[in-house]
Amino acid sequence: MTEQPEQGGETAEQLVINVGSAETRAALIVDQKLRDLQIDRAQHRSLTGNVYRGKVVRVIGGIQAAFVDIGQQRHGFLHAADVTAKPLMVAEPDNDGRRVDIRKLLHEGQEIVVQVVKDAIEDKGAKLTMSLSVATNALVLTQRPGQLGISRRIDSTTERQRLKNILSRQLADTDFGLIVRTATEGASESALTEAFARLCDSWNELLQNIESSKQQKTPCLVYAELPFACRILRDLAGPNVQSVTVDDETTYTQMHNFAQEHLPQWTGREVLRYSDEDLFARLGLEEQIQQALEPSYSLPSGAGLVFEQTQALVSIDVNSGSFLGTSAGSAEDTALQVNLEAAKTIPTQLRLRNLGGLVVIDFIDMQQKAHEQQVLTALKEAFAADPSQVRVEDFSDHGTVQLSRKRVRQSLGQLMQATSEDAVDASVEAACQAIIRDLIKRSKSSKGGADLEFLVRADQSVVDRLLSDEGAYLDGVRAKIRAAVGVQAEPDFAVGQFDISIVQGSVG
Repeated sequence: MTEQPEQGGETAEQLVINVGSAETRAALIVDQKLRDLQIDRAQHRSLTGNVYRGKVVRVIGGIQAAFVDIGQQRHGFLHAADVTAKPLMVAEPDNDGRRVDIRKLLHEGQEIVVQVVKDAIEDKGAKLTMSLSVATNALVLTQRPGQLGISRRIDSTTERQRLKNILSRQLADTDFGLIVRTATEGASESALTEAFARLCDSWNELLQNIESSKQQKTPCLVYAELPFACRILRDLAGPNVQSVTVDDETTYTQMHNFAQEHLPQWTGREVLRYSDEDLFARLGLEEQIQQALEPSYSLPSGAGLVFEQTQALVSIDVNSGSFLGTSAGSAEDTALQVNLEAAKTIPTQLRLRNLGGLVVIDFIDMQQKAHEQQVLTALKEAFAADPSQVRVEDFSDHGTVQLSRKRVRQSLGQLMQATSEDAVDASVEAACQAIIRDLIKRSKSSKGGADLEFLVRADQSVVDRLLSDEGAYLDGVRAKIRAAVGVQAEPDFAVGQFDISIVQGSVG
């Protein structure tokens, strides 16, 4: 809710949104480098923020948790700490400080209203809470009366106190709490009052939907989060964003209307734009995405990082690679230089790859504690720009640093390589997405008009996936490019190999 910084002040950021028939991709670019990539696919759509009326299917006292049917493939997970004794109230502990046993609060077959706070990841269902919240780009309204949390990225003590004074008055005589986002920095009192009023309107809408859902069959969706592109606009388009470009006119109109109603700080400024240019290709984002899927990452000095993701943790190995240091430098100096470079790079790579949970970094061994402190300081400073919650521990005796990073969606590798319900191989899924993007790109540069027809030649498994009802790839892309698309299996093609040509006459 602040004015954009002048060019040359804060680091300029750019948002590019690519809309395809089967997926939408949103890229945050800083200094021409990809910093964040979020992908929305029909087969793997994020549920975070959605509110459901669900049914308790199992209550387990041993782990103080319940499993709730919210109408998804896997049942959601609800921990006792997120259970409320009364609807729309915050869970309270017993007088002795212990929470009430979950078996006294929930029973099998019970209908409850829950919100998704973390998407299903791997074999785990979505994480749920009964403490509901609604959000704008500036504020998050919670059910924690009197609590006021301010973004750690607002570091001015004076500004934090100003926001606290204004918003405390808004919360007076209410049963709400507030989380103050970075976008509130510098906002006027009238703008904050307006943002709070919009939140209250959203809350009242949620309450009405909850009441109406009692007449529906359980499980059912009660309240849906914003469409993906609007959510990206709300969450990623911060004060440093100089432009937001989208390549789909319908999505552009949707985002423009949302910005006019909910992002008043953009009024009168040409920030949101439409372009039919393939910006992902022009900006080199496709190559950067592929690089982020590789386990290794080369640092400018010649040193390198190796990422390994398991179910239990993420490990990062720092190695000197081809970096030998200076002729006058010692092994300790070389280790320090490589570790400092790694410490400044690792946070951006974790964000881009969306890796989280428990992370262990194996730095090159250093003998001096002062050098370890330098590396630790550099690591923490680099994490300051990360919107996720991060907690960094000190160096261990073995030269490793352990940290935790909150993650609410699948990692980039899991999403790009995820198999769908019919167990399609990751490489087949990737090939289908590449074909769709190529078709859209070719249609924009072709002059065939309404009679334009394409023929896609690919491996049999890719053709089967393109023709499957579940994927709905061809129907979607045909509607988007307004052209006929036929497919042909080629027995000699590898899975990732395909050819697209313009043909005359019907291609079927």
